[in-house]
This record gives sequence, C-alpha cells and structure tokens, in this order.
Amino acid sequence: MKSIQIHFYSKLILIAILSSLNSCQKGDDFQEIDEEVIIHAATTDTIIQIVVEGKQVPVFLSIPKAEGQLPAVVVKHGSGGMWKHDNPKTKKLSRQFQEWKEILTQNGFVCAVVDGYTPAGTAERTGKWKKPPYAFKISSEFVRPRYAYGTLRMLRNLKNHAGSNIVRSKDIGIIGFSHGGNTTAATLFDTDLTPQDWNWTQSYDGKEYGISNGVREPAQRPEEGGFACGVVNYGGAIAHGYWGGDPCSDNANEKIIYGNYAPVLYQLPENDYLAESTLCMFQLLKKKGFPVEMEIYNNVGHGFDDDGLPPSEEARTKTINFLKLHLHEID
Repeated sequence: MKSIQIHFYSKLILIAILSSLNSCQKGDDFQEIDEEVIIHAATTDTIIQIVVEGKQVPVFLSIPKAEGQLPAVVVKHGSGGMWKHDNPKTKKLSRQFQEWKEILTQNGFVCAVVDGYTPAGTAERTGKWKKPPYAFKISSEFVRPRYAYGTLRMLRNLKNHAGSNIVRSKDIGIIGFSHGGNTTAATLFDTDLTPQDWNWTQSYDGKEYGISNGVREPAQRPEEGGFACGVVNYGGAIAHGYWGGDPCSDNANEKIIYGNYAPVLYQLPENDYLAESTLCMFQLLKKKGFPVEMEIYNNVGHGFDDDGLPPSEEARTKTINFLKLHLHEID
C-alpha cells in the first residue's frame, strides 16, 4: 500500500491526487483507493483530488481539531455548484457550503464537499447541462453517486501521523441539496432490489434514452459497506423515470423499484416545486417498510436551508441531530 503525506497548515490549501495504479473495480464503477492519506498536523481546510473512472474529482476536506476517530459526512451540492462565485479556481466554498462545513466540523464531523460538475467541464448545472447528452455527464442518478463512493473510500483511508485512521469507517453519512439531494437518494439505492433483466432508462421531452444513449446502471456499494445514513434536502424523486416511473402514479407501488439500504431523512419545504414527487416517494417507501423519516417545513420553498429563516435553522438542527444519532455521536 502506498502512502501520500499531506501537511495541513491554517488557511493553506494543498492538493493531492489520489489514484490507484493497482486498483480493483466492482461493476466498473470507480477506482478503489488503496493508498493511505497521512495527515501530519491540525487542519482548517484542504482540497484533495480523488480519481474516479479516470476523472479528477475535487473534494473540499475539513477535519475538526478533536481527539480519537471521528464520524464523517459527505456533502453533495445542488445545481449551483459548490464554489464561491461559481469559480473553482477560487478554491473557496460558496457561502451555503462554507456554512455547512462550519456547522459539521463544529459538531465533530469530518466534512467532505464533493464537486460533482467540474470533472465534466462545468461549474453548475444550467443550460445545455440539463438535457442529454450533457445531463448524463453530471447525472445525479448514476455519475455523482460514483463520486460519492470514491469519497467514501478516501475518507476510510485518512490516517494521522501515528498511522491511525481519522474516520470511523462505519460512521460516514451523506447529505445533499436539490440535485445533490437526488444524488444522495441514488447513492443509497439498494442495488440488490434491481429486478432481473431490468432496463435502465430515462426520458427527456418525451424521448426515452437507454444504456446505448448514455444512461448507466447505478453505482455499486463498496464491498466494505456503504453509507450509514443520508439526508435529502429538497430533492426530487421522479429522476426522469429512472426508478420505474412517477412515484405519484396509480401503479407506483408495482412500478417503482427504488429502496434505500440506510436510514434517510427527507427535509421537505412546503412550497417546493419538487415537493409532490418527494412526498409520494416517501409515502411509498414508508409503506414498503424502508427506513425513512420526513420533516415538512411550512411557508418556505426550494433552497430554504440557506434563507436564514427560523425553518432554516430548524432544518439544520434536525439534520445534525439525525446525523449524530445514526453516526453514533449520541446515545
């Protein structure tokens, strides 16, 4: 096993490219990192570039100053991206994710914000990136979950100067916002639920696309296990039919194949344009016995966690409490 040593200094951003020359793959999803990332000093922030299917994926990493092994949270941004001024060259997070980074680290979590767009050549999901073929390059259903699992493996390889793991390997959660909320749900899909001979398709503007057109199968969980829990903030659930159709349709109970392998908290603003499909999916999952919870926030809409309103603070608190419960930070 190779080691990469990273020295962290206050307010200094360093980049280490993590790839595996002798990697093994499962389902041709991502490269398995078999290198240790050794941290020699206390950190504020740093950027690590993981390599997933040959693409460099920036991960903004922040580690709280604390003793012992820590829980961690992977953060998936929405359509606006994660960088200040929509510019990855700033190497600074946007205000929303700077705040989330601070909230998570102040509560004792290692925070890893994953860039789901710049590996494809864009900083945000807008214009042509909302439709095929470009939409498939940043897909929340089958591309960004692969980045999430690559980040999960990186976190499991973080070590301190004494050679001890920094992150508790079983206590890693994932949270996402809007398009990143879709990503969070897709990452937590239990692929064992996929019917035999299932055809993975998506529909845009009445046209169906399949594997031959750029649609891919879902990402596979690493053999050592997936995420412990997830929080979906104002994401949608139709996924262009990826899970079998519209969760609000009359035959959704038979058609929808989606199910989550880990507990999920859905944070739903009442006035969100995506609320209906998310509520239908939640009710469907609850009826089938999957581990899901939902909080509904009145008189707020899409992106409400960043509005500075009372529901915003309430949602943030409930997210942290959910993470602490499932990542074993509270009894």
